[in-house]
Amino acid sequence: MGMEEVPKEALERYLALGKELKFIRETSANKFFKPYDKQRQFLHSKNKIKVLFGANQVGKTHTEAYEVSLHLTGEYPDDWRGVRFDRPVVIWVAGETTFRVRDTMQVKLFGELGNLGTGMIPLGNIDESKIINKPGIPFAIDKGRIKHKSGGDSEIQFFSYDMGRKKFQGSQVSWIWFDEEPPDEIYGECKMRLLTTGGHIAFTFTPLSGITPLYDHLTHKEEIHKTWLTIDDVKHLNLKEIDQLYEGMSESEKTARKYGVATQGSGKVFQFEEHEYITEDFEIPPHWRKIGGLDIGLNHPTAAVMLAIDDQAGCFYICQEYEQGGESPISHSAYLKNWRIEFAIDPNAFNREIGSKISPASLYRSEGLRVFRGINDVQPSIDKIRMLMSEGRFWIFESCQKLIKEMRMYRTKEGADGKQKIVKIQDDLVDAMRYAVMSSDKAGMYGKIESSDIKVVEFRPSNSKYGGS
Repeated sequence: MGMEEVPKEALERYLALGKELKFIRETSANKFFKPYDKQRQFLHSKNKIKVLFGANQVGKTHTEAYEVSLHLTGEYPDDWRGVRFDRPVVIWVAGETTFRVRDTMQVKLFGELGNLGTGMIPLGNIDESKIINKPGIPFAIDKGRIKHKSGGDSEIQFFSYDMGRKKFQGSQVSWIWFDEEPPDEIYGECKMRLLTTGGHIAFTFTPLSGITPLYDHLTHKEEIHKTWLTIDDVKHLNLKEIDQLYEGMSESEKTARKYGVATQGSGKVFQFEEHEYITEDFEIPPHWRKIGGLDIGLNHPTAAVMLAIDDQAGCFYICQEYEQGGESPISHSAYLKNWRIEFAIDPNAFNREIGSKISPASLYRSEGLRVFRGINDVQPSIDKIRMLMSEGRFWIFESCQKLIKEMRMYRTKEGADGKQKIVKIQDDLVDAMRYAVMSSDKAGMYGKIESSDIKVVEFRPSNSKYGGS
């Protein structure tokens, strides 16, 4: 039967049904979203904090906008296994700038600017009369109220990191969505908003800033759910076109943009993979020389490391660590004396503090800890450690987790003079390590050992779980 033979009434009915279906699809987008396997893993996680690390254009923002729409409305699909709210909720959505939030997260949730209801939140759930816009920014929503299935309204509010920490104070929130990495102070403030509600935090971001403190925290805390959504996990991208977009980028930026994985990042001082310098713990042979490095804390923690040296192989091992804040030299000394080694310290520790008759070094000596003037030449010490690492002769025991974390964070930043300078944050153990390495020629052994008692122990870190086969 040709179109000319279709009864007019039937044709009009088919056209009307087509328009109705198109309208439903446009105004109830979350009913038609079909997540990929990795997206589903993220959505169904019930962890208090979860992260969707992702490549560019793989659907990170789309995925979390879908979840936020479900929580706001209380209308979950039959196969939903994630967190559920059976009551109205308060949700915060935060991104880098007001315009970026409006043009990405708001659009995903509420629809294209000027076309309300074409995003993930169904048009029928949006109370247009209760939408409050941001002053001076066209179409930018500040707050909105969404009809919840149980009765009553959920509330959603949009923030941007450039508003500053104080704008994130005050309210009690059920769910917070960070799109791209927030500043530490804003993340900390937002966690306080969840204390009384037992709420959740969801992150979606591409780690272009490298291994930052927050990235390190999120990736190494077992209780935080992590999902990596890469270009290989999705089917809607033209990979040939993507490769053309990535031309000219550094390898670290390509890795972040394609796979959602942070690499060393520009400015990271120790640009080595962790398996290249971390090894399983083992018993230090008694004939190896040992020395300590001690960074005395005044307004920061006191930190120390033990360096063991295998002279036969020419290898250096950081085998113990100590870091403690808020304690006295008496307490620190009492613990470190058990190591039975000498400690290299910053030469400045031998200078008397203003208003004091005794130097910090003298305080430790008076408690029986053996300390001596170390070398605090930052760049030469870093160069020496990096050289040893590159030659496979510098290793850190896996039990030294605090030092390993500092190694990930240890980086440089461009100063006002245009030169790269060490960022002096959370580097106490690294400083102690530098002092020990630069004084390695002064290392000694545990007491006296007869030559007949010495047993040669050959250890190859490459055999450990970190070094592979």
